[in-house]
Amino acid sequence: GRPAESEACFIRNPFAVGREERLYCTGDWVTLDEKGNFLFVGRKDHMIKTRGYRVELGEIEAVMVAHPAVDEAVALAIPDEAIGNTIRAIVTISNSSSLTSTELKRHCAEKLLPYMVPEQVEFRDTLPRTGNGKIDRQRLLRETITPAA
Repeated sequence: GRPAESEACFIRNPFAVGREERLYCTGDWVTLDEKGNFLFVGRKDHMIKTRGYRVELGEIEAVMVAHPAVDEAVALAIPDEAIGNTIRAIVTISNSSSLTSTELKRHCAEKLLPYMVPEQVEFRDTLPRTGNGKIDRQRLLRETITPAA
């Protein structure tokens, strides 16, 4: 239907040395491990800007869920006139954990650049879900920006 848009979704494969290959751009962010395997980091559509830096929220979420006490985590971009966005984390933790926001921020600071560490951390028992079972980011964002009275 739209050849120009379709063509823009393909790039030259930088890993195909000496041969002409193309890759389809899915919108996924990945890294290569030492064995040459692709590791999923996040989605391009969860990219935000804060303090002049581009940040992938999925990368922050991956670091948070790597903490042994964290079950699920969402990083949200909260609009802020001064810096573009602040980062707010909403997490669920295991019932036996007494993890604090300070401890989780410290964990993030050990693995992320300073501008990627969430400014705020909120703990919840559960995270809302969409009809297909995914975490409902839009609902969380609405609840965070306009809290219930």
